[in-house]
Amino acid sequence: RRRRRRRQSSSLTFAMAANHINNAGDISHPPLHSIILISSTIILCLHTLPTLNSIDEYATINSFTTTISDAISVKSLYRIRYFFALVGIATTAHNILHDKCEVDTNYLPASHLKHITPFYLQGIRTQAFFTAWAWNLLTLSNILSGTVAYLAFARETVETKNDDDIPRWLLRAALITHEMAIPTECAIAAIVTYIIWPYKIERNKIEGTDDNKHTKKLTGAAVIIMHNACVVFIFAEMCFLGRIPLVLSHLPLVPVPGVTYIAFSWWCRHSWGLAKGDGAQFLYLFLDTSLGWVSTGIIAGLVGLFLSFFVVAAGACWIVQWGGLGVLGQVAVFACGVKMLCRFRE
Repeated sequence: RRRRRRRQSSSLTFAMAANHINNAGDISHPPLHSIILISSTIILCLHTLPTLNSIDEYATINSFTTTISDAISVKSLYRIRYFFALVGIATTAHNILHDKCEVDTNYLPASHLKHITPFYLQGIRTQAFFTAWAWNLLTLSNILSGTVAYLAFARETVETKNDDDIPRWLLRAALITHEMAIPTECAIAAIVTYIIWPYKIERNKIEGTDDNKHTKKLTGAAVIIMHNACVVFIFAEMCFLGRIPLVLSHLPLVPVPGVTYIAFSWWCRHSWGLAKGDGAQFLYLFLDTSLGWVSTGIIAGLVGLFLSFFVVAAGACWIVQWGGLGVLGQVAVFACGVKMLCRFRE
């Protein structure tokens, strides 16, 4: 299996390099060093992916049904997870059916891309943002982990802990999505709170807008929920609900959503403009491929950020679940996480 992964990874690298040469005249085409970085990350992740035995060791009924507090029953556990999932589904449905996302990507001064007037994404296109990807991944994680707890409760396997009573693929998928969703959502929340919010506030000051035009986009109900409720859900699960593990040996799973989105943004860069003459456009200024080495450095920083949040979250998870903090300690960790990563207004 590993030999086949190597061949597939090498083929992917050569194909991307050949495509780069063929598109050398396109200033928006990802620079070769960015392609090499992404290809290397993919190859490294494929070569170090956790084995199924490693995943099965932690993807057990016990992991998804053991609660931190005896006051929370398995029945309450799956209901709370399903409630989190319902909020996620409702928010996504609202965005697709009723929302109209304004995109006004103000590229950095060094960019060679054309800055066009704001354009709008509607319907399924509202899910093109990485925030939506991460939100939907967290929703899927809550659905899967809630379903494991529900099946264990309904089939009365909570006491026996017989993993054969739950489909193996469901246990694996629940653990994998959980381990990918937590660092991704936390990293996005940190970027929004400490980079995007200050940037938007500064733009309001520079342009002297009285209506807070730029920060207004961050205060819509759906945006507030997606950027902040995810943090509440994650720390509620970590501090008060279950004992779903974050395993450090599963670290290669973490970059998968981010690297996939970067490849998606490259592929769709000509899909967002108002007209063909607008050229390539990106939904996030830091994915601007015309920045050259700056773009590659940003990508490396993002991958490092995702990995760092996984390590920090794994440590916090272990301390809360096995450190004997007590109720006050759990509340303190929850409050610190929400305080540090959430932002609701200027």
